[in-house]
Amino acid sequence: MNNGCISLEATMCDSIHGEFALDNGMGISLLDSTFFYSKFDTSKFILKKDNSYDYFKFQVYYGEIPVYIGEHKFIIIEFRVKNCRDLGIPDLNGIIGAEAFISKITVVDFETQNISFMDSLSVDSLYEKIPMHSPMDRSNGHSKFVDITFYNNNKEAINGFIQFDLGLNGTELQCNQSFAKQIAKTEKHVTGNIHTPTQKNKVQFWNINSLKLGKYYIHNIELVTSYIEMNGKLEDPMLMFKEGDGCFGLEFIKRFNLIVDYKTDFLYLKPNKYFD
Repeated sequence: MNNGCISLEATMCDSIHGEFALDNGMGISLLDSTFFYSKFDTSKFILKKDNSYDYFKFQVYYGEIPVYIGEHKFIIIEFRVKNCRDLGIPDLNGIIGAEAFISKITVVDFETQNISFMDSLSVDSLYEKIPMHSPMDRSNGHSKFVDITFYNNNKEAINGFIQFDLGLNGTELQCNQSFAKQIAKTEKHVTGNIHTPTQKNKVQFWNINSLKLGKYYIHNIELVTSYIEMNGKLEDPMLMFKEGDGCFGLEFIKRFNLIVDYKTDFLYLKPNKYFD
């Protein structure tokens, strides 16, 4: 763990070494601008002129970058470039996105802080098998979602469609404001900051009574809603999140050891020492 992220060492283009955050919630990877412009032959890459991410001031490039994480090899074709200091991760060289997960079974052990990428795996009976789904909006086809049942203060069951996101640090759950008001127990009336892969947001904290994920019931979850300034007023950035109702944060996910299988669209969970 580094800066609250899952971080690991990787080698790019056979000889360029760096430390990166791992974020399956990002459709494409991101490289720190200083790292990219100083380490890579930029003439081998094409800058995307029509940049749909211009609001976040990303540079978007095309070009093949072979990546090794241990013996696991995959290729990045499109990537973003931005100063990682602006993203709250100044000690890292970038963020590796969903590309790392697509062709392998990923095993994450938060107790030992180890991660493995496997071709096949026998899953023992202690793991709970959870189906993963594609987003409602297919613009980010690599993102994965799970069905969650929330229980509000009146013990009413409310279904949610929540992204399984290893890259959202600093919180247990982030949702759009309208969904938060349906499931939240109380508003804590405390504001603060949270770093996301795109920016530093102002946030509002809430409490959730309980939720059910697979067979597991978990109580007293902290939820955040966030605000950014757009067109001179504060807006909910999750309104642009058309894929589902919100995202799990790493503070929630690390309660479990994980097996993530993108090929069969199943997530396997086993409570670890952080569960309670």
